[in-house]
Amino acid sequence: MATVAAENPIEAQRDTLDIRQTDIDNLTDFQRVRSHLQWLIGDWSSEITETDIRRKTRDVDVDVEKMRKAGEIDEDETLVPVRVCDTNIVREQPAYINYLKNSRRLCIFNCISNPSINSQNLELEFTRGMTYVDWETPFYKEVDGAQTHGWDSVEVVYDESKPLNVGIEHVGHDMLLIVGSENLICRRSVGDAWVERRLPHKTPRLSLDNF
Repeated sequence: MATVAAENPIEAQRDTLDIRQTDIDNLTDFQRVRSHLQWLIGDWSSEITETDIRRKTRDVDVDVEKMRKAGEIDEDETLVPVRVCDTNIVREQPAYINYLKNSRRLCIFNCISNPSINSQNLELEFTRGMTYVDWETPFYKEVDGAQTHGWDSVEVVYDESKPLNVGIEHVGHDMLLIVGSENLICRRSVGDAWVERRLPHKTPRLSLDNF
């Protein structure tokens, strides 16, 4: 990130912030960031491959008849995959989900300006609005993905079909690109990492020609 010399620290900070905002504005110019996006997608391809391998390893698909014809097993033999990974993951999931489903409230609210205000009604209404039909499914998927791949995520989205116009959607491990701060498009450090907006659903291998 470029910096501009100033007479005092306050002016230097203001100038630096102005440059950062310019970098951010440039992200709206697709032609300017096209090459960076291509690099990001290409760099993430190895993670997509590893994700596919972990999924296949977890749910082993065995064709016994094909193995017999190939001579891998005898005619009087069979093969029953144990699927230890899948069994362990599924076994641990209820504890995580029960933590959410059995809680009286999904969120705790406190008034900063007046901490003495009783926020119980707000908490209950928020919980009622966020526990819409099938609300727990994204959390099941998130826990499942995290246990399979090491991490996963959900996204808070605007959804007019939901009671509070807010919904939770599962993103998917290979659908969220996480980039180290040294490779930021706009060359600005935000903590230790920069999280790019996820790609469209089920299109991890996005073609920029049709973006």
